[in-house]
Amino acid sequence: MEEKITKMKKTASKYRKFISFLSFLMLSLIILTAIDIYDLSKKSADAFEVRSNETGAYTLYIDGDQWSNIDYNEYMSNVDKNSNTNFKLCILIDKVKSLVTYIFMAFIIHLVFLMLDNIFEPFSVKNIKRLRFIALLTFLMPLITAAVTDLIKLYVFQNPTLHFSNINFMVCLLGVIIGVISEIFKFGYDLQDEINQYA
Repeated sequence: MEEKITKMKKTASKYRKFISFLSFLMLSLIILTAIDIYDLSKKSADAFEVRSNETGAYTLYIDGDQWSNIDYNEYMSNVDKNSNTNFKLCILIDKVKSLVTYIFMAFIIHLVFLMLDNIFEPFSVKNIKRLRFIALLTFLMPLITAAVTDLIKLYVFQNPTLHFSNINFMVCLLGVIIGVISEIFKFGYDLQDEINQYA
């Protein structure tokens, strides 16, 4: 029995190290994205250009340097009242969308890390609450990301168009599944509590 407990502690320690690495990665992405947003916001709108290459793909160039491939149709749907597209604002909106997603993911990873605190009581009230919060965050992440993106576009371009394609419904479904798992944990906690009362 003692050997099994030692093995479980080592396994939990490995998971905690992996989750710590993911936390560090998420924090790095948040910082780098925030720095990108700041740097890009300082540039002139004329520094941003979209060019087509020989394969028909569209690439964003900033100050003449290749930046990334873009969805041209999405960018061209973001026009102001003079029917002009501001590629600078389009890339900034994409960066803000990424930043919001990374913040949600960092909270989720932190909650998973906290769940590894006590591996010998997985069906605890704290873990049930954490799982429910993870489910809620997972469900809301694509909805809030899409809402923030559309609100910024509405403010910047005065284009009141809601794009349901911005919502990742698979992630919403994953949030529902995690919510169901939290209810299974609640059932396990109630069952464990009942067994402990009769013991």
